Amino acid sequence: MLAACEAGVGVAQGFELGVGELLRSGALVQLLPGWAEERFPLYAYHLSRHMAPAKVRAFVDFVISLLRT
Repeated sequence: MLAACEAGVGVAQGFELGVGELLRSGALVQLLPGWAEERFPLYAYHLSRHMAPAKVRAFVDFVISLLRT
């Protein structure tokens, strides 16, 4: 998908986390800037009857920290 966009033959919607560097370098350009703040839902599922293992909690905290920047 990104290769098609970089080649000028595609349009895609992606997360800043995945395409931010391509936007900053000029390899991609932003279309429809009014949609820039649109968020996609992201869920983390784990058994609620048990505390999440430390590695799961660490990953969830890591993803949350990336999305808040």
